[in-house]
Amino acid sequence: MDEKTIKEARKGERVTLECKRAKAEVPKSVWVTYSAFANTIGGLILLGVNEDMQEKDILKRYQIVGVDEPMKIITDFWNTLNSDKVNENILLDNDVEVVNVDGAQIVCIRVPQADWRAKPIYLNSNVYKGTYRRNNEGDYHCTEAQVKVMIRDSNVDGNDSILTKFFENEDITYEEIAKKMGISRATVGRHNSFLKKTGILRRVGEDKNGYWTIIAH
Repeated sequence: MDEKTIKEARKGERVTLECKRAKAEVPKSVWVTYSAFANTIGGLILLGVNEDMQEKDILKRYQIVGVDEPMKIITDFWNTLNSDKVNENILLDNDVEVVNVDGAQIVCIRVPQADWRAKPIYLNSNVYKGTYRRNNEGDYHCTEAQVKVMIRDSNVDGNDSILTKFFENEDITYEEIAKKMGISRATVGRHNSFLKKTGILRRVGEDKNGYWTIIAH
């Protein structure tokens, strides 16, 4: 990315552009935008560009101010991105770079749209409270229904095998399982052996805890 590309980006669609003032630290709001861009159509985050939301003239709306410590910001960004702050890092090395614009250092972060199998991209290990989407000029918290759609659509094996990792087992009763399968409550019992044999409960990787699979209606 070069200076011309950044200047042209400022004239583009606000749905795919977010500008933030930054000096020596990564703004906390970057992570909400990362989730929102990844769950929508992707976008560009520019650190070191001040935006006047009240200015209607698009050519006067942005002020290039630059950042003081670009390499520190980039290092901190990657460290956080690869921590448990987000559930998945979908960026490549060349998606984050420093560009000189009018003598100021701008940190550019290109966030692609996440692969449908990776969605939702969420924050703080909480899929319902930490999932965002992009709409016009803002980042918006996803509803529970929107999150469930992404979880459903990300499953390659169909709804019957979706692991409800994000739900508590108490949300599903043995009576409901028995009714759904047309068997007696006593048959289901309170033993995992039956549930594992029928595929309702299975384990993921090295996790010793079983997770319910969704039984399609």
